Formats: sequence, structure tokens, C-alpha cells
Amino acid sequence: ERQLYDAVEQKDYEKAQKHQEAISQYHIDDCAAVLQVNRAFYKAFSDKDFEAMEALWLKDNTCVCIHPSQKPLAGASEVLKTWKRMFESNVGSFQKSWMEPDGIRLSVKGT
Repeated sequence: ERQLYDAVEQKDYEKAQKHQEAISQYHIDDCAAVLQVNRAFYKAFSDKDFEAMEALWLKDNTCVCIHPSQKPLAGASEVLKTWKRMFESNVGSFQKSWMEPDGIRLSVKGT
């Protein structure tokens, strides 16, 4: 973005346009990445595939997960323990549950 602002300040609008197009492409790429991970999350949940779910979580203490009717869990270790426990449970209703997202709206912000 700095290069875009610099080009505008220098009144090099052709260069500014190229930087704007690149930024727009990054945004499109970011949105696609979020949608792909979102899809993978719901597939891992529906398949009760712990390895697939584990691959989706950042392996540090900044990740947070809030399961329905539960307190927030912080840190990959705690989050992944709960997914493993749930996926290995014998609760029939949970094992038969699946999720299919519908009407997804996405907003990706940041620099």
C-alpha cells in the first residue's frame, strides 16, 4: 500500500493503478484462501477427521475456539484436545451430525 500512496503523491497514476490492481488481487487471493479453509473446516467436522481438523489450526497460543455452550478455549493444545475428544466420542447424535455452510458472506480486512 505504501507504494500505491507514493505513486499517487508523485502523480504517477499509471504506476498507482498497477499497485491498486495488485492489492485487489491480493484481496481476492485472501478471500479465496479463507473460503477454502472454511470449506475444509466443515468437511473435517462432518467427517469427524481429526487429522484434517488439526491441520487447520495455528499451532500456538493465540488461537481461540468457542464450542456451543462452552467457555472459550485458548491455545492450539486445548482446542485440539476438545476436537479429538469429540471426534472419538461414542455419542451417536454427534457422530451423525454434519454441517454444510449456506449463504456464506465474507469480509476480509487487514493489511
